Amino acid sequence: MIILTEADKELELLLSEKEVKFGDKDVVVKKLSMLDTIRIASNLSSVVANMMSNSDAVSGAIAKIGFKSEDNSGDESMIRVLGFVEILGLIGDEGVDLLKSVIDKSTTLTPQEIEDIDLIDGIDLIQAIYEVNKGFFKKCGKKLEEKMAKINKELAPTEVKKTTKK
Repeated sequence: MIILTEADKELELLLSEKEVKFGDKDVVVKKLSMLDTIRIASNLSSVVANMMSNSDAVSGAIAKIGFKSEDNSGDESMIRVLGFVEILGLIGDEGVDLLKSVIDKSTTLTPQEIEDIDLIDGIDLIQAIYEVNKGFFKKCGKKLEEKMAKINKELAPTEVKKTTKK
């Protein structure tokens, strides 16, 4: 069993940056700070509500984004782009603003470079951001699932027992 000390955890945070090729330049993807995660999470509720109300469509779009072709037919990029476009449609303008904010806070890109991102580079960049910040997104996802389950339980109609007279 490996036990991480506080120094090990801090070192892991410092070394968690990833460099990705973005067009003709290298972009550093870094961990989101605690303050950034709080700001992002505060804008997440309406986006999550949109996604939860269309969970089947979201699942299908995510499957397309993660699609890997077995025969290298060249369809992979097009399918991934279609999935990303579907996600953007489902999350709406608030979701797009949230994605831009996440990209801004976790990369070295300028606001103009973020505006100029094309879909294929955007998919790769979002995946790199997810990989570097996987712990945050998984923890956030787990907490959202728990809260949604609680909300669904509270909103579920109560069962009324029917009694029959004999």
